[in-house]
Amino acid sequence: MNIQEIIKYIGIESRANSRVLNIKSLMLLLNAVDNNYLVKCYNADMSEKYLEKSWHSDRGDYYNLAISISDKVEYLSVLDIKNILTDALNTGVMKGYKGGEFPITNNTLLYVRNYGEVGFGIVDVELIDNIVIFHVVNDYDL
Repeated sequence: MNIQEIIKYIGIESRANSRVLNIKSLMLLLNAVDNNYLVKCYNADMSEKYLEKSWHSDRGDYYNLAISISDKVEYLSVLDIKNILTDALNTGVMKGYKGGEFPITNNTLLYVRNYGEVGFGIVDVELIDNIVIFHVVNDYDL
């Protein structure tokens, strides 16, 4: 193996052992609830993040997909999130922050953050009173 193959292999192995949910896992969870339920997102200190209908590669690891966040108080639905993930899968690749193309598969890990910033990994999903809650943490807390 050359160095690039080793780096790629290590990245694949570390993603396989991550606490962060991948696209397939999140889609399975979302398919179990009503498409009209709203989605809220909280980080470890319980501050709320507002999701947007766009996606990109995460700055911390270009192989991870990040759903964009906003300061605008607006909630997406489960269907909106499913559409974001389906669009990403159908596109199949994303551009890294500093270049290159990175594949998007069902095993791609999911983060939330603005483009160019290191994201918060989605580590848990909870259903409370018809609201789907994404719990996210930064990589230092994983």
